[in-house]
Amino acid sequence: MVVILATIFAHAQNHSDSYFRSNPVWIQMMNDTNVNYYQAIRAFDLYWEHRDTPGTEHELFTLSETEKSKGIYREHRNQKSEEAKKYAFEYKKFKKWALRNEAFVKENGQLMTPAERITQWNHQMQNRK
Repeated sequence: MVVILATIFAHAQNHSDSYFRSNPVWIQMMNDTNVNYYQAIRAFDLYWEHRDTPGTEHELFTLSETEKSKGIYREHRNQKSEEAKKYAFEYKKFKKWALRNEAFVKENGQLMTPAERITQWNHQMQNRK
């Protein structure tokens, strides 16, 4: 499994922006512990650059009561492309992954290992005393 992910990631690194625009490699990238965070974000952004993005809960919560009663959200959701519907789960998962890992990105774009995160946390706790 690790070999497959490493191969996919290495393969994705050698591609141009046009490859990232046409292939959802960001899905495999977020599941790779050795991913370059900035490259994964770039692949995600390029892929969705000219596509409908899946609907989010935020869209529903920001509608007025009048709009909700008229079913505007439902109509908007139904108008989303099949691709947006197909990748809705992965889209939301990636957004959460990016937010959760943002604080653990090294200068070179690599994510901290769990051991590095614990060391950083211990260091912060010692500085609080």
